[in-house]
Amino acid sequence: MATGRAHVLLMHAFSNLPNLRTLGIRDYNGKGRWRDGEKATWRSYGWSSGEEPLNSSRRLMIPDTVLPLILHSLDGASTGLERIEVFLRRSRLPDDSFDISDDFMRSRAVPVLSNLKVLLLSISDPENMRQRTTYQTSKPENGAFPNLKNFLTHTPQLQHLRLNFDPNQQPTRCIEAFLTWLSTSSGPDVDMAPAPVTLDWLTTLDLGMVHVKPRTLFALVSKIANLEALSLWKVTAHSIPSDLDVMLLDVSCLWAFCLRKLSESFQSPENIKTLMIGWLTEYVNMRPEPRPVSFAGRSTVDEQGNSTRQRFEDVATYRKEVGSNVCTWLGALGERARLPLTIENVTSEEEFDEDDDEEHDEDGGSQFGDSEDEEEVVRMMMQREDEILEAHGQRDDDDDDNDDDDA
Repeated sequence: MATGRAHVLLMHAFSNLPNLRTLGIRDYNGKGRWRDGEKATWRSYGWSSGEEPLNSSRRLMIPDTVLPLILHSLDGASTGLERIEVFLRRSRLPDDSFDISDDFMRSRAVPVLSNLKVLLLSISDPENMRQRTTYQTSKPENGAFPNLKNFLTHTPQLQHLRLNFDPNQQPTRCIEAFLTWLSTSSGPDVDMAPAPVTLDWLTTLDLGMVHVKPRTLFALVSKIANLEALSLWKVTAHSIPSDLDVMLLDVSCLWAFCLRKLSESFQSPENIKTLMIGWLTEYVNMRPEPRPVSFAGRSTVDEQGNSTRQRFEDVATYRKEVGSNVCTWLGALGERARLPLTIENVTSEEEFDEDDDEEHDEDGGSQFGDSEDEEEVVRMMMQREDEILEAHGQRDDDDDDNDDDDA
């Protein structure tokens, strides 16, 4: 890259690909693509020049210069590029990667960005990076991710936006300020720089591995008039008393409230075709650790017809069908949301209809027949909590659901 050879090679390659529609950036090799064979591994173009030998102590460079290099190299190429997909696991793109503020980069990047329909990004938190000083302003909305916000203002035709953040991050004011900017509608009374994007053509939104306040999430969803698909993957909801969300502090499960409230946020709920919600966590009242949320299902039944352990799910998916209603589905999902560890958070049997009462008595009810029943429920809850926490840790690095096909 330092010699300019990478730019020349990429520019030559793009000029020979007039039908190029999708451009992807990865820092890992893929497995499991069925057309390559059961145990085959596929690698991105140029992998051999960027991969160090196994016995090397050198580490791969953070790919913060790759995106600007690609945008520069696309200048003059007669491609109808519609998709840029960034899938990163070892690192994330810092805000500097989206810097097109100078005339040189702006003249080359804007023609590419103006035609984009799909933008999938993996983003690092500026509060943990060297651009932290850009955030110290009187208006947090103006200081958070300044380059990324300017970058997005040049994508007027965007239909699908995915924002994946760092799975190991803590709640930060910077990300919250950026999401507040993204969820704000432009208008003469809005004092933000740059002015928030309109998202007029957006139909699909994916949020992954991010902490967000409920009211910010509701505002973002309600802003998108043409929304058809929404994905919330490893999203952590958080609320503290200073947020004045008093109503949230009285619920045993924050996501139970959020899912029910989310159903009221869609501008056109009849247009929603798919929803994917998985591996949720939450902070409430500044608890030291996020708590995982699962969705209670029906109890399993053994061969003798006896109700046994209640089944929990970590992922829920809605697909529009004849007669289906996304608001009803989200409301029911909110009723099923559980924090498995504490007994007091298990919803009482009155919340289920009569057909479900008997099935949920053993594992899902709040009243226990004797101490042995209570001890058994506690044991199963703690076991379930361990399973979820372990899965949350493992899936951050090796999960493909929100990288390739879904958020």
